[in-house]
Amino acid sequence: MTSWTVNEEIEIIYPVQARPALWNVASREYEQAPLKALMWAEVDKAVGKSGWKSKWTSMRDAFSRSHR
Repeated sequence: MTSWTVNEEIEIIYPVQARPALWNVASREYEQAPLKALMWAEVDKAVGKSGWKSKWTSMRDAFSRSHR
C-alpha cells in the first residue's frame, strides 16, 4: 500500500479536474472511450507515481459518499 501526502493527492486532482470528460457525466466526451483513454494516459504522465488511479477512485468515492 502506497502512502500519499496531501500534496500528492492534490497532484492527482488537478490533472483530472482539467479533463472534464473523465468525471463530468454531462460532458459530450464522457462516453467516448478512446478519448478518455488518451486523457487517462495524460494524467498518468502528469502524476508520475504508480497507484494513482486507485487512489483517485478512492478519493472520488469518499467525496461522493460525503455529499449524499
